[in-house]
Amino acid sequence: MTHSARSRKQLFQRPLRLESLELRAMMAALPLAETIYLSTDTPGTVTGSDGVSVKVDDSDVLRLDIERSAGGSVLSYRYRLLFDGSDVGLETDDEDIDALAILPDGSLVISTMGRATVPGVTAEDEDLLRFVPAIDGYGSKTMGTWSLYFDGSDVGLTYASSDIDALSIMPDGKLVISTEGLYSVGGVIGYGEDLLQFAPTALGNTTAGKWTQLFDGSKFGLTTTNEKLDAIDMLDATVVQMSTNGPFAVTGAAGDDEDVFNFNLTTKTYESGLRLDGSALGLTAFDIDAIEFRAVGEILPEPTVHVEVLPTLDVSGILAVARAKLASHDAKNTVKTRYAGSASVSATSWSAVGAGDWTAGFYPGLLWQMYEATGDVAWRTKAEAWTAGLESQKNRTSTHDLGFMIHNSFGQGERLTGSESYKAVVLQAAKSLSSRFNTKAGVMRSWDGGGFRVIIDNMMNLEMLFYAAKNGGTTSTGGSAQELYNMAVSHATKTLQNHVRADGSTFHVVNYNTTTGGVTSKSTAQGMNTNSTWSRGQSWAVYGFTMTYRETGDATFLEGARRTADYFIANLPEDYVPAADFQSPYTGLAHKDSSAAAISASALLELSTLETDPARSVKYFEAAVRMLDSLSSPSYFAPPQHPSMLLHGAQKYPGNNSSLIYGDYYYVEALLRYAKITNPSST
Repeated sequence: MTHSARSRKQLFQRPLRLESLELRAMMAALPLAETIYLSTDTPGTVTGSDGVSVKVDDSDVLRLDIERSAGGSVLSYRYRLLFDGSDVGLETDDEDIDALAILPDGSLVISTMGRATVPGVTAEDEDLLRFVPAIDGYGSKTMGTWSLYFDGSDVGLTYASSDIDALSIMPDGKLVISTEGLYSVGGVIGYGEDLLQFAPTALGNTTAGKWTQLFDGSKFGLTTTNEKLDAIDMLDATVVQMSTNGPFAVTGAAGDDEDVFNFNLTTKTYESGLRLDGSALGLTAFDIDAIEFRAVGEILPEPTVHVEVLPTLDVSGILAVARAKLASHDAKNTVKTRYAGSASVSATSWSAVGAGDWTAGFYPGLLWQMYEATGDVAWRTKAEAWTAGLESQKNRTSTHDLGFMIHNSFGQGERLTGSESYKAVVLQAAKSLSSRFNTKAGVMRSWDGGGFRVIIDNMMNLEMLFYAAKNGGTTSTGGSAQELYNMAVSHATKTLQNHVRADGSTFHVVNYNTTTGGVTSKSTAQGMNTNSTWSRGQSWAVYGFTMTYRETGDATFLEGARRTADYFIANLPEDYVPAADFQSPYTGLAHKDSSAAAISASALLELSTLETDPARSVKYFEAAVRMLDSLSSPSYFAPPQHPSMLLHGAQKYPGNNSSLIYGDYYYVEALLRYAKITNPSST
């Protein structure tokens, strides 16, 4: 026996099955730990109770580890990718996994939805393929070899509806299958709710053996088109663990296509309740297409995670480039009120905006960041000159963007210098901002006109209210600092309730009725459509809830930060920089939004330092570093003659392929946060 074969056999050795109903009942009452292998019929993202999300396609196999209490309730569960079909040739829709089983040596047997062409072999949907993994061949980089395990056409599976749709392989080598629809083999006729047993005398390219019918589903309540068997696993010779292709209802059990229930072939009855409740395991959006359970206590392999070395960011080199670009804009503009706004791909200077623009505070904020990074008083002098021109905005009550305009300029200056005059400006701006708060709705208005609209961006302006609450600020009506704090918390709470969807994605605009406080409508102004997710809006949410958790310590906002961050990360493309909208059909750099990546990278770095779960902390840190590494690559990092640091930003969907000053601001902020985390002694 080779080393690889011996290792697989040791790791996948199937233990003795529980043969006694009494023993199974007793085991069910004990703390359980089991591993389940499954494939789903649709791609998506699954997330375990440990917070780790796994992207999965319908040609993949997941490993699900579950721990239960003595009473049978789920205590914890986690997902890992066991088998990545795209790594080993399963790439078309016809090559989705329809059925699976794992042999004692650890090799994987599958059937696909249609014809599958993988290295070395082609199989039809009535056939079975065998995948033998290389050493460490399961996991995030799947490696191994293919062969034909079972040729269905050799033994009568010749109808178009005789696609193998469910599979279990018994310890004695017998195959138990269900087909997509009508079959006729060995004098046995049946349908998709039935089970066939095949006793092979030969397998492989020339398959032979004998068929018998094991289970006629129509005789036992599986009578609708939704109740075809979609996945099975034989617990032993008498108990079938099964899942259907849609909602089912039988004597003793009812559920949906993500659930599993048991039938006893000896007593010819269904066991009461569900064997597996998929909705309790985050599978509500999925149909279980194939499954295999492993018994309590079985030693199984942990899928190998082929870890790529996390890149190291050249912060000092990047900041040197940033200083040169920022100094150039300062030198070109002797009047310090032409604030950097945006720039085209071919530009050599920024398009300027006035002090009243919502983006005006970012360029002074960048200058303050350079002062913080270098300690060079020359940068402080530049920052002070550009900050001064914004003071007139402190009394504005016609905009919600005062946080962007004032807190990023005067607020940064006060943090770094302790200036009392700067503090006074920030406190006045917070007072002005508070005038936009509606007590009935519990939120601050974003845009005037058209109802009482609140946009997800407004989460970013709460930081100035929290600052003012800590520094003796008052509301526009003379209310206390505590009232400012309460306004910020109320706004964040309502935003979490009304902007954040169940999957962690966000609406852009929510409109409120100021008489009842209720929501009247939800929409978008910068995303693809109402129900899509504008990527920069999602990044504002990640940043805003993280900041709110920092300021309040309220775990509700930590959960909001987690949910929005998990969605952002799970839906990132390979280069970690999203398109202008996560549902955008457009591809290519021209439709990306580098600013969304920069904002989220900064937020995730802070979240990694606040996170109470170590695994999540690592997850958020690593995602942020990969975003920053991509932004620092030639694809996104602007050439020396360009005024900006980042290319390919999007003000709104579908993207206008421009550089945005706020993208640079949060990019530098993220780099400084990264430096503090990785080398705290140097800052």
